[in-house]
Amino acid sequence: MYPKDVKRSMNGNKLYLNVNREKLKLIWHKHHVVRYFFVGSWNALFSIVFLYILFYFFDNNYYEYELAITFIVSAAQSYATQRILVWKSSTSPKAEFLRFLAAVGLQYILNSVALYLAVDVLNFKPKFSALPIMVLVTCGFYFVNRNLVFKKRKLSNALQR
Repeated sequence: MYPKDVKRSMNGNKLYLNVNREKLKLIWHKHHVVRYFFVGSWNALFSIVFLYILFYFFDNNYYEYELAITFIVSAAQSYATQRILVWKSSTSPKAEFLRFLAAVGLQYILNSVALYLAVDVLNFKPKFSALPIMVLVTCGFYFVNRNLVFKKRKLSNALQR
């Protein structure tokens, strides 16, 4: 009999897993950075897979259109997962979604410029350029989302009286 947190590997050696589920739940609920990382990883994976599916079915000469379609589909999916899972937002969805779209628009412009530079100026293949560009821009937009898009709004002093 082994304790619940001990598992055997294929060769019979014991692997001690010091994973306390309550600690993991506390970290998940307390730290939005952890949630952003996992949800952001899912969103990035979704975007990358979707983009590569478009690359597969369409000619790489149209990578700008493929990137635009990817951003439209990914933006809706990303907003929903970030609002619900990461930021647990309770503010007005209309205003928040408009801020999110503005941030995604800026993210799209940065991705487009970087992909253009990588493909047309530096002569990299779109398939190999898209991944690092998308990952870097997505990581940078954590701060935009935290400080501008999903920032908890405080009541003005006049309303608090």
